[in-house]
Amino acid sequence: EFEKHYRDSMSDALNKLQRVTLLSSNLQESLEEISVSLQKLNQTTEEFINHQRQNSDDESVPES
Repeated sequence: EFEKHYRDSMSDALNKLQRVTLLSSNLQESLEEISVSLQKLNQTTEEFINHQRQNSDDESVPES
């Protein structure tokens, strides 16, 4: 009886550990995707701001 309880408990613990490992891997992938998305958003925002500044500078320069 003890051996069966031990094997069942060990099997349950290993299954839970495997599940946690898979969830951790999925979480890491999701975090990497979020990081890439934020980097792209940051780059797009910087390009937009630079474009706006250039347009603003072009409009403020008097023509000769």
